[in-house]
Amino acid sequence: MIAVMRMILVTGIVLTGLLAYSQENPELPAEKPREEIVRHEHYTLSFVEGYELASWVAYELTAEEASGSLEYKEKYLEDPLVSTGSATFRDYKKTGYIPGQLAPVEDMRFSETAVKESFYLSNIAPQKLAFNKYTWKRINDMI
Repeated sequence: MIAVMRMILVTGIVLTGLLAYSQENPELPAEKPREEIVRHEHYTLSFVEGYELASWVAYELTAEEASGSLEYKEKYLEDPLVSTGSATFRDYKKTGYIPGQLAPVEDMRFSETAVKESFYLSNIAPQKLAFNKYTWKRINDMI
């Protein structure tokens, strides 16, 4: 339940409206001009090439998946499914921003594929270190 609440909170903050998503019946916003819907195995996103960012990310997280505990190493990768190419890790060097995952690895530790997908740079939004480490930590601690 905690992981589902976290997904709803993250989704609600990232999106202009809350999305419902399921494998059987995706209820996703319509694709807009200059956006590309990218369907990974464990989440779907809408990528906006002009900003090199996702405008939204949606996924279903079951109770069983939320209890996943696979170990992982941070390894950011360009997204092979973004037709125009996603951001690169070099885009973050010397900017004062760090990569913040929209579909967080903490929710994806049930599968090696899900962990790998969570580090695609299409699943990243630039964040200031203090926001990522302290503000998100406080929000997650409340859930």
